[in-house]
Amino acid sequence: HGQPSLRTMARVATREPLVVLSPYRRWPRGVLQRDRVFIEDASGRVMAERRNPRARMGRGRRLLWWDTLDTLYFVGSALSNYVRAPFMFAQNGFHVVSAGVATFGSGTWSTLRVTFPVDEPTHCATHVYYLDAAHLIRRLDYVAEPIGRSARAAHLCADYRESRGLRAPTRRWVVPRTRGDRVRSWPPLVQIRITGVRPISHALIADGSTHTHPSEAPRSL
Repeated sequence: HGQPSLRTMARVATREPLVVLSPYRRWPRGVLQRDRVFIEDASGRVMAERRNPRARMGRGRRLLWWDTLDTLYFVGSALSNYVRAPFMFAQNGFHVVSAGVATFGSGTWSTLRVTFPVDEPTHCATHVYYLDAAHLIRRLDYVAEPIGRSARAAHLCADYRESRGLRAPTRRWVVPRTRGDRVRSWPPLVQIRITGVRPISHALIADGSTHTHPSEAPRSL
């Protein structure tokens, strides 16, 4: 959708959909909550917001171009899903079943089919996760419905690093996936480089992300 690369620090909650991006484009903060996205200035005043952003995706002019809040929803919901797995699998509303064993190249991975709650901001209702022998997520398959119902993707994870007991991939990339679930190495659709991972308290994630200035209503960008 013609969006340029994004450099930011992301604070992501594991207990709920909450992502704070600092900065977001030319603003100090962009925030995703369960049913809302908004952009704040340095004082915490909400400059623009959108309620129920998921319902607007994948239709109308969004099939051609996205505005700043559309992109914030897509990026925020993606990061929320990526970072919260597998913690969110144990939360209410998630349904997890074994999908058997899959072999790709020289590797054999166990698979989990995860159905998300209806109110969860996510690309689609069902994802398939591929785990290696150490139970690390190496791949997840989904349909990026905000882009289109034919946007079948495989999201690959590599270069795991440990910080305070937490192991997380520092390189992620997304490539097209065929209907037979074969991965196409080209073209890369998304590439994510993570330079550092550090667990912090939920309070630090939420701090500064829910302010609104009483004298000025938020506007659309």
